[in-house]
Amino acid sequence: MNIEKTLTQNESKVLEFKETVDPIQKILTTIISFSNTSGGKIVLGIEDKTKVIKGIENVQQAEEKLASSIYDSIEPLVVPNIETISYQGKDLLIIEVFPGNSRPYHFKLKGESSSTYVRVGSTNRVADSFMIESLRRTKSPKLFDELEAPGSSIKDIDMDLVKGAFPTVRKLKTENLMTMGVLADREHDSAKSCPVTYGGVLLFSKNKARYLPDAWIQAGSFQGETRAHIIDSQEIHVPFVIAIPEAMMFIRKHLNVSIHINDLQHKEEWSLPQVAVRESLINALLHCDYSLGGSPIRIALYNDRLEIENPGLLPFGMTFDNFYSGVSKIRNRVISRVFHELKLIERWGSGVHRIIDACESAGLQKPTFEEIGTSFRVTLFKKKIHEEKLSSTEQKIRDLLEDSSGLSTKQIADSIGMSTRQVRASLIELLNKGVILEIKRNDNDPEKKYFLRGF
Repeated sequence: MNIEKTLTQNESKVLEFKETVDPIQKILTTIISFSNTSGGKIVLGIEDKTKVIKGIENVQQAEEKLASSIYDSIEPLVVPNIETISYQGKDLLIIEVFPGNSRPYHFKLKGESSSTYVRVGSTNRVADSFMIESLRRTKSPKLFDELEAPGSSIKDIDMDLVKGAFPTVRKLKTENLMTMGVLADREHDSAKSCPVTYGGVLLFSKNKARYLPDAWIQAGSFQGETRAHIIDSQEIHVPFVIAIPEAMMFIRKHLNVSIHINDLQHKEEWSLPQVAVRESLINALLHCDYSLGGSPIRIALYNDRLEIENPGLLPFGMTFDNFYSGVSKIRNRVISRVFHELKLIERWGSGVHRIIDACESAGLQKPTFEEIGTSFRVTLFKKKIHEEKLSSTEQKIRDLLEDSSGLSTKQIADSIGMSTRQVRASLIELLNKGVILEIKRNDNDPEKKYFLRGF
């Protein structure tokens, strides 16, 4: 483990710092959260807010205490990797927790319903009954949208919608709907009594609200940059195979557009790239956890941004590093299959990069992707990137640190040919601007180093 690189990072979905082993209950809670979500590392011996290196006293005894407590307190059994490392003369404990295959994990004595935790951002949250069911389903070969909607039949499907979606198929048969996953594949059922999957309900059902009452889109446009004053709103309850055009129409109505005319041709320039908006909508429908209930997919337009939010965290076992690198983990197999057939999605995992590329090509700030509570939100910014201005010396230091694994004040001064006093003044400015991070044992630590922040 590269401890210096780790120290430049903030606490996150997969990283936590603790100064001491006690109270051990908090560490066990984080281990449960990591096991249930995407795994992660706990670094013991580091003050979490200041990153001051405190070290662990009697490190072998602390390691044994941890191992025993994990074994005695958590079920199903969790087997993390625990190692001791020495850094700047101090002993640190690193607990590496892997995503579990036997979810949900919880405290033995408190029981599953009250002590199952998941990781949301840099916090641990108690999982509610819907989330616990979602965790249980990770052990099943079937995803939620492949399950049968109880009491449903082919009569719930709007066949005109299906035919409109697949106009090249002359005569759609029950077998076609089973192949797509719209109908459950039951060999002994007649076509009329064959149940519909939740995916089929979401995409093509006239009675979607009967089976999934919270599976709709709430759209709103607001004055300013908060939700204090609403300008316009719309509820979109249509089957999801035709929901995207409706949602796009609402968004376009509230986006600014300029017309450029050259050689008798006109070109529309929107305040947000349409590719990024459309991909964000498709991703919300694809990756929503429809089993959670209680909240629709939400679209919120402000003066400076567009937010699209869907129920459900990143799929269990997936990290933001995976997400940004294009790794795809399907949450709704039926919806994914149909969207792929309809050419709404191209190759798996490419949507995120299309969103980012479209925004950056338009000169806009890079979009953000984040977990909020038990939901996932993408934010597309209308405003141009605002960069904190750096002086020439500050820029030199920033560039130097970008290609290093941490440098002291003297090393920086020697590299750029300036006095330590001048460099120290620039370092203070860079710290205040949030560009760099200072790692030290105490305020007078002669070996303290500076790192570029790990954003």
